[in-house]
Amino acid sequence: MNSIVKEIVENRSQGVCELCLSRAARQKHHRKLRSQGGLDFPLNIIHLCVKCHKKLHDTGWMKKELKYELKKELESIFLAEKWYTVQEIFELVNLSKYDIEHAIKKQYVKVDLNRHDEVLIKGNSIVRWLT
Repeated sequence: MNSIVKEIVENRSQGVCELCLSRAARQKHHRKLRSQGGLDFPLNIIHLCVKCHKKLHDTGWMKKELKYELKKELESIFLAEKWYTVQEIFELVNLSKYDIEHAIKKQYVKVDLNRHDEVLIKGNSIVRWLT
């Protein structure tokens, strides 16, 4: 996880656990786990206290809710039928251009070209890929 993403997550939480809202946040957790293809971008990462982070990993507690919240947040950013450039995706969710280009190469997203030969990615395709 790069330092910019860490800083955004830490500023968002203001050092407080984003689940229990009562203890100091010390650890970061991916809503869509890295082992399931989850990427390092601020919306996919939550700042947690040790107790909530352990409970999440040990029991699966809140797993579905966290992924559902991620999907809803992404749907509020990416309109289903709109096409987005790589630069727009980078700016909207601070996702690395490398990760976006990798998704294009692996055909994880629906792609088209605009009249300037810029790659465009459809909004609903972005949401499916990131959740």
